Amino acid sequence: MTVETCRFGSIIERFGRATYCKIDIEGNDDLCLEDLTHRTAPRFLSIELGEGDRQLRRLAKLGYAKFKMISQRTLRQPSLLLLSLKAHLPAPARRLFSAAEIVATRRGLDASWRFSPGSSGPFGEDTPGEWQGLDAALETCGRIGRLGHDLSEWHDIHASLG
Repeated sequence: MTVETCRFGSIIERFGRATYCKIDIEGNDDLCLEDLTHRTAPRFLSIELGEGDRQLRRLAKLGYAKFKMISQRTLRQPSLLLLSLKAHLPAPARRLFSAAEIVATRRGLDASWRFSPGSSGPFGEDTPGEWQGLDAALETCGRIGRLGHDLSEWHDIHASLG
């Protein structure tokens, strides 16, 4: 099957600057980031956390100054203390710990709240937790990175223009 493709920059040219952009193309998010400029960067952006340091620095060069790392399992920002504790646990205990976090988080959610079909979840000011500056975000990403590529630790970087 042949599928027509186009550069992200051409989509921006055609439709204009977005308020929010969710980029999640399985390790290829940089293809979209390459086409953003200070003039075209959306106010809010989220990308799948991969190489956190490099991604955060690239976003900062585009003018993003506030960041949140949101767990796609617990739907919240991880605490630095819990990330440090988990880093010292063996992998099976880490997965068990993460599963307990997920259960506790879901119990705490409003029972009427659900993602609508096709939704990518909250963005911008509606995301949970406090915005972090670049240095704090780099520290959080570093601690997440030390946990390795455990599927229970899947995060998105949310960014807001300064």
